[in-house]
Amino acid sequence: MLIRSSRLLALLALALSFAACAAGATDIKPPGDQRVADLPPGAEGGTPDSTVDGPSTDQTSHDATVDGPGGGGDATVDGTPPVGDATVDSTPPSDSTVDTVLVQGGVGTVCTSDNNCTGGTRCLLSVDSNLRICTMTCTQDNPSTTTVNEDTCPSPSTNVCGEVPLSGGGTAFYCLQRCVPRDTGNDCPTQLSCSPSTATYIADSGNAACLIPACKTDMDCPVLTSKVCNGQTGSGCSSAAGEVCVTIDATTARCALSGKCNTTSGLCVAHTRGSASAKIGDPCQADVDCANDQICLTQDSTGRWKNGYCSKAGCAFSTLASAQCSSGSLCNNAYSAGLCQKTCAQNIASQCRGNGADRRGDYECYAWDNFTIGGKPVATAPVCDVPIPCTLVSQCSSLGPIGNTTVMDCRDPVTNNVVSSTVSSARCLDLTAAGAAP
Repeated sequence: MLIRSSRLLALLALALSFAACAAGATDIKPPGDQRVADLPPGAEGGTPDSTVDGPSTDQTSHDATVDGPGGGGDATVDGTPPVGDATVDSTPPSDSTVDTVLVQGGVGTVCTSDNNCTGGTRCLLSVDSNLRICTMTCTQDNPSTTTVNEDTCPSPSTNVCGEVPLSGGGTAFYCLQRCVPRDTGNDCPTQLSCSPSTATYIADSGNAACLIPACKTDMDCPVLTSKVCNGQTGSGCSSAAGEVCVTIDATTARCALSGKCNTTSGLCVAHTRGSASAKIGDPCQADVDCANDQICLTQDSTGRWKNGYCSKAGCAFSTLASAQCSSGSLCNNAYSAGLCQKTCAQNIASQCRGNGADRRGDYECYAWDNFTIGGKPVATAPVCDVPIPCTLVSQCSSLGPIGNTTVMDCRDPVTNNVVSSTVSSARCLDLTAAGAAP
């Protein structure tokens, strides 16, 4: 049985575990896959604006789980990882057996004890049971103060403060080594990869960090099927067919086939298990229903990604050629690492999922090209996205076409009546049908 923890090893964060190796340290849960994408950040005045909590003052170690894609797979949406947490032994091996082999260093250095860490860092984060990195707690930068960098990590050109979700709940802020995701190399220590999913943890967009274990073999890049298996025993899959049981979350496990690992970058790349006819935005039940270079964003407990959505994550990084969007789709940069979504015309009901009778919008054609992040368009044309809460933008009408001819507004997803943005179930929807009925 495998725990799927390093799959776009494709955006969006499925769960890695970090553990503190010193007494009192805690495990952290970093991003693994990019199967589920992060929910787009809020926006003011037409510009998405993510809110940042203050840094953690807790100097003890935490169990931290990080949502997000690893080398290549799922993207977690809104901080909820599709993969279950892994527990890690916080007792490091004897210094005498390992310290002489490892190079001493600061933030991001692979370590087995504090003796390997310099510059005030400690061996606090463990990506898996055999891999830890040096770090320190920090204060994160506030992107809204453009003339000041509040990031307290040393050497800001090479390090950045990231907000890491904890397996026991909450988050903690730790210094991480910056990197640039690319197919032709790896800026990180050989044991780690520069996964685009790590953009989820950094306040300013367009940044990634060395946090996810690098894939080493094709089995480190599992391609999910729709076949259910027993996550506890690993039974239910066909070993003769090359299947293994992969744990998705505490209650779900599915059979998977080996994908393809790019050992140069440590990231997962296009495999040979998918559908040749699949396109971005197509419905799916599993990765095998999508193209070889795509993942299936499966429907979650809240109903997002109704009937599944074939996509690619990581397109925000132009240096990562394997993550760029194919014909008929565009990169939606409202998602931390960028998510490829189907292009659409806002006045045509059938553009997103082909059901012209539905007004409740399991998918909505949004004009994200009306918004900017850091002066750059969130998207270059309208794309089919999951309906977002009205509170994430200043006005839902901004997501409509010029003149808002489709009457985009804050609406009840069942009645389609205009409601207050304070209604928890309210979503930005228009009068044009755009998806299959819930």
